[in-house]
Amino acid sequence: MSSLSLRQALRITVAGVALGLSALPAFAQTADVSATSSGSDAVTLTEIVVAGQRRSQARALQEQHDSLTVANVVSAEELQAQPTANLADLLSRLPGLSSAVDQSRNQAGTGEAQYVTIRGLDSAWNAYSMNGVRLAQTDSAARSISMNLLSPFSLSFVRVDKAPTAEMDGDALAGTVDFRTASGFDFASSYNRLRIQGQLADRAIQRDVDGLGYTAQVELARTFGGADQFAVYGNLYYQDKDNAGESRAVQQDYVKTDSTAPGLVREQGTNLYARGPQWNFYRNSVKRQGGALSLDYKTDAQSLYGRFTHGEFELLTSMDQSSARLGLATAPSGSKELVDFLTAARPSSAWQINGDSDPKNIKLYGAIPGQYSRTEHSTQTLTTALIGGETIRNALTLDYAVSYSKGRTEYPFRMQAGFYAFPYIGTADQGGKATVPLLTDISDPKDPRAVLDAAGLRYLGRTDITRQWYITYGYEYAEETKLDFKTNLNWSIEHPILKAIKVGAKYETSDRESNNVGTDDENRFYFYKKDANGNWTTNPALLGNGSNRWAAQGDYLFDLPGQTLNGFMGGGLQVPIRLVDPEYLKNQAMQYAATIPWTDEVMKRNLLTGDETRASAYAQTTLTFGDTITVVPGLRYEDNNFEGTYWRPESVTGKDGKTVTNRVSATSDRGFGILLPSVIATWRPNEEIVVRGAVRRAYTRPAFDQMIGATSISKDADGKIIAISIANPDLQPVTGVNYDLSIEKYGDDGHYLMASLYYKDLKNVMFVSGSTNTGSDYNVWTGDVIKDAGGAEVTSLENAKNGSVQGLELGIRQRFVTLPGLWDGFGIGANLTVQKTEAQLRIGGIGDNVTRRLINAPDSIVNASLFYNKYGLRAELAYSRVGMIYKDVRNNNDDTWVQPMRRLNFNANYQLADGWQVGAAVENILNDQSYWATQGKGEALLSHDRKGGYVETGRTFMVNSSWTF
Repeated sequence: MSSLSLRQALRITVAGVALGLSALPAFAQTADVSATSSGSDAVTLTEIVVAGQRRSQARALQEQHDSLTVANVVSAEELQAQPTANLADLLSRLPGLSSAVDQSRNQAGTGEAQYVTIRGLDSAWNAYSMNGVRLAQTDSAARSISMNLLSPFSLSFVRVDKAPTAEMDGDALAGTVDFRTASGFDFASSYNRLRIQGQLADRAIQRDVDGLGYTAQVELARTFGGADQFAVYGNLYYQDKDNAGESRAVQQDYVKTDSTAPGLVREQGTNLYARGPQWNFYRNSVKRQGGALSLDYKTDAQSLYGRFTHGEFELLTSMDQSSARLGLATAPSGSKELVDFLTAARPSSAWQINGDSDPKNIKLYGAIPGQYSRTEHSTQTLTTALIGGETIRNALTLDYAVSYSKGRTEYPFRMQAGFYAFPYIGTADQGGKATVPLLTDISDPKDPRAVLDAAGLRYLGRTDITRQWYITYGYEYAEETKLDFKTNLNWSIEHPILKAIKVGAKYETSDRESNNVGTDDENRFYFYKKDANGNWTTNPALLGNGSNRWAAQGDYLFDLPGQTLNGFMGGGLQVPIRLVDPEYLKNQAMQYAATIPWTDEVMKRNLLTGDETRASAYAQTTLTFGDTITVVPGLRYEDNNFEGTYWRPESVTGKDGKTVTNRVSATSDRGFGILLPSVIATWRPNEEIVVRGAVRRAYTRPAFDQMIGATSISKDADGKIIAISIANPDLQPVTGVNYDLSIEKYGDDGHYLMASLYYKDLKNVMFVSGSTNTGSDYNVWTGDVIKDAGGAEVTSLENAKNGSVQGLELGIRQRFVTLPGLWDGFGIGANLTVQKTEAQLRIGGIGDNVTRRLINAPDSIVNASLFYNKYGLRAELAYSRVGMIYKDVRNNNDDTWVQPMRRLNFNANYQLADGWQVGAAVENILNDQSYWATQGKGEALLSHDRKGGYVETGRTFMVNSSWTF
């Protein structure tokens, strides 16, 4: 093991304190047995704590029972008992919910999911709020909300509405997710709690990198005033943890082994050639911190409240990738200076020539051992504020609120570095005609292996031949500030059928800004040549030639600061990995890449600013028929307007035939209105049975940059426009009519039984993913090319296709209270979702009305648990499985799929005297993969790394202790 840093020492100390605190109450409990009064007080306090936990869970279940809509509610106690602080994974335990993750920014390598999906619809189709405040969106290419920004430590409960009424925002095609913080009225007149948790990530420890962490939380609540009409609640939390992940993938897409075979690559079956394996290792450091403050004043006729939250998330993630990739060192061409340099670097007698290859059984030559290192450090912040109240005057109830939300996601330093050696071809001096091709054995779909002769495998494993080729960096950010005003008026009516009329209005405005600079390697610095003073030169004659990775002249990789990875999953590494110190590479990037200034065109290329406004109004009534049937018909109207400013590329072709491209400031706007009728009905034949039905129309707004983006215009020599490429000038919102029918049975001691059917009829489906920065990357089809009045060809994306979602949800929670003795503490919980999703789209080269599953929609979701709750012990063994997920749409190559993922977790908490509680947990007991992406639906073809590959992050062990007083 390497020497401990101060940070590691602090974490070990905190973990030790957590264990020590866990032991102290047990010792104190033993020592105080003879002290009658102390024992009595301890028992009283313990009973209060246990009662509070049960009351929290019962309140969540009661809210779900009393709801007018099809909803699921989970309490903070249930969330915090689980062995993870990631809300996306926690919420996936609810019926019909699943978590979504991808590898676009190494996310799967952290072991945490980032998004939540409801009933198979992408996470961008959810409406997210905190205490009813719509959360600011901080993704430049999607309307998703990252769960990284939220922590279960600051929540009272989470409510998921799958069939919202007209009172709720209409841009919730999948449903709404509302995170609620606690109020001082939720607790006794004086409440305090301290909580601390230590954790260990076993995969990181096995690889001799940082793998410890801790979480600390403090919360308090007070009620005061002559009638306890005032309340305050506060919560602070901090988390600092490290972990590691590792993955395997293939290099690039597959190609045909028999290159003469007709058809697309996706149609070739086993006629495929993999172009080399790769191995990735991820080092992750996660920090979360934030807090919540609730202020309340409440009387029978008047209430006022304030809700304030702030959350910060910082991820430092470094990926180091070794690979055996294809490439030959062929005779140079280009400028005389480049030819002279390459000839000096490698004598002309050693230039490599392709070996023999049969077109019907291709062989590709030139196995280059190398490494690619990348950082995806990110910071995310989210602040919300809500001030409002409720006034009751006889039969009228008026509520009103103003809210504020600001969020920002930033990738402040996205560094990339490449390190490569000379290609191996099997000859004595690695020159001349190649004799040994690079083959890839993919018989193990999770572990591709390079196939060479013995000398070639030894060559791949050398640590004295790989040198640095380049360094580059860039940055990216997106932020939004939202402000909204809303009011609702409810009129309660004494009438046998008409019980209430409710109307309301809301006005929402948001300001957005996003940019992406330098992430296309515009400032890539190549380590090719030094000047007379021994300094690396940025001579443009050498700088722009990206094909000569084998001619790298930088420092040797394994001489750089860092450590060599000591192991790897499966069959291990064929090309060793050097875990280069990220600070060294950062300093290097600032020293060299920063000397290549970004042009004005680069700075403006992806800059987008704009604003959105939405005005909405609704009316709904509550009708009752007898004592058992309630019907809530409603109508909502929303008017959306968008305006954006961006920098449009404008190309002008001169008389000499040369084309010059400039960036010109441009502004575009868009607006649309939409009517959203709904009918929600419930039938309660008794206190135990609730039957719900709903029909409602909803929609989802396309991402901001999909509606308002840079329009590319090309002109001829006379200035006439000849081609226009428009982002999405008339892109329609995705709309759907949703049908829900459910039956629920509630019993004593939290007994619960549920069955639900749902169907969604979708229009204007757009195949995009809500995952970070993937947005329009998955729009692989275009509409027809048309010509405007001036004869210019106009192309744009289309979303005029239809789709559907149909599914079944089943749920049960049963405690065996009729069993004798300690056995009545046992119980089971389970839910199952099975669904079918499909939509039509146009895919270039395949067809116009191709049917595909919806992106990120699993075909099944299973959660099952065995729990125990008695004698102060709460324990649960929880299993979850998410079925196969359709990840992206492709044309020549087969589509990307994510194979089923499962988890088995365990947690246990024991209530001691004096308000103390201790616990332990294990996450991912079975050591299952965190992600497994394949090319095609089957397991046979592992995807390349940019699609995800096969990822493992290992197990996580946790201990915790809390004190309530």
